[in-house]
Amino acid sequence: MHTTENCSDTKTKVEELCLSFEKSVEISTNENPHKEQRLESIISALQDIINEALKRGDKEEKLAGSIRKGLEIHNQDASELFEYLTRNQESNYQIPFYLLGLFHEFGIGTEINEQQAAKRYIQGAEQNDSLSQFFLSMCYYYAKGVEKNPAKDFYWCRMSAENGCARGQSSLGFCYEQEIGTDRDLSKSYYWYKKSADAGMTIAMNHLARFYRDGIFVKKNTTEAFTWYQRSAEFGNLSAMISLGFCLEFGIGADIDLKAAFSWYKLSADSGDTTAIYNCGNCYLNGIGTEPEKSKAVQYFLISANAGDIDGQCNLAYCYLNGEGTAEDSRKALYWYKRSANGGQVLAQQRLACCYTYGWGTNKDLHESIWYFRQADKMGSLDCKALLSGIFSPFFEN
Repeated sequence: MHTTENCSDTKTKVEELCLSFEKSVEISTNENPHKEQRLESIISALQDIINEALKRGDKEEKLAGSIRKGLEIHNQDASELFEYLTRNQESNYQIPFYLLGLFHEFGIGTEINEQQAAKRYIQGAEQNDSLSQFFLSMCYYYAKGVEKNPAKDFYWCRMSAENGCARGQSSLGFCYEQEIGTDRDLSKSYYWYKKSADAGMTIAMNHLARFYRDGIFVKKNTTEAFTWYQRSAEFGNLSAMISLGFCLEFGIGADIDLKAAFSWYKLSADSGDTTAIYNCGNCYLNGIGTEPEKSKAVQYFLISANAGDIDGQCNLAYCYLNGEGTAEDSRKALYWYKRSANGGQVLAQQRLACCYTYGWGTNKDLHESIWYFRQADKMGSLDCKALLSGIFSPFFEN
C-alpha cells in the first residue's frame, strides 16, 4: 500500500530527474562554450589564410596545403572541424558555405566529393556570398561536380565581381579576354583586371603586365609591365617571380641584372614552382647570375623533369647524353628525350630523331628518326628542313 507521502517523494524524484536531463541536454546541444569559441576562432583564421592564398594566386594544391597547415598550426583535427561545420552550417550564417565546399573539394576531414563541394558553393552563391560565387564559377569552368558550362561560369564570375570579390574580378576579366560565356571585350577585360589588381590580386597584376608587355588593348610599355610583375612578385606570386626574373635576365623594361634574375628564379623554385626549378637548373648549368654548378643543375632538372616539365626533361636528357654534371648515360638520355618530345618539346623531338639516326641509347631506326624530325618540322623547327632534305632525301620522294 502506497501512502500520499511516498507518492509525493516519487513525484519529487521524477521532477529532479527531468531537471537533470534538461540540463544535460542543454550542455550537450550547447557544447563546451570555450571549445566552440576556439573552433570559431580557427574558422576565422582559415578564412584569412584562404584570402591570402587567393591574393598570392596560389594553385589548388597549394591552397589545400595552406588550409591543412593552418589546421596543423592550431593543432586542430580536420575531421572534428568538418563535423562542426556540417552540423552548424544551416543555423550559423557566420560560417561560409565556401569553407565547407573546400573541405569537400580537397578531402579535408572527409572524402573528396566534388558534387558536395559544388552543392555547398551553390548554397553560398544563392545567398550572395561573393567567394562562394567565385568558387562555383570555377566548378563550371573545370567541370568539377557539375557539367562544364561557360555561360554559368561567366554569370557567377560577374556576380562575384560585382559583389566586390577581387578574385572574381580577375576571373571576369579573363572571361572577357578569352570569350568565356560572353563576347570578347578587351576594354572590359582591362577594366576588371585593373580593378582586381588595385585591390591587391596578384593574378590580375600578371594579366595587366602581360597587356602592357604585349601591347594588348593598351600601348606596349615594357617598363609598366615590369612594374606590375615586380609588384605581383613582391606580394608572393610565383609566376610573377619567374616573369620578373625573365625581364631582368633579358633586359625587358629594366636593365639586365643576372644576379637579381637568378634570385627571383630561386625564390620561386624554393616554393615549388616547376618552371622556376627548370630556370634555376639552366642558370646553374650555364652560370647565369651564379657560379656554374653542373651537378646542381642536374638535380634541379631531375626535380623539374619528374614533375612533368618538358623543358626540364629535355635539358636533363642533354646532361645524360653529354655527361654534364652526371655520368654519361645515353639510355637515360633517350628516355628523357622521348618523354619531352612526346610532350611537344621541339628541341627534344629533333634530338630524339638524332638518337635514332646515330644509335644513341638505342638501335638505329631511320623510320623513327624521320617521324620525329617531321614532328619537329611541324612545330616550326628551323633546322629540320635542312636535315630532312639532306640526310633523308631518299625517303621523301612522294
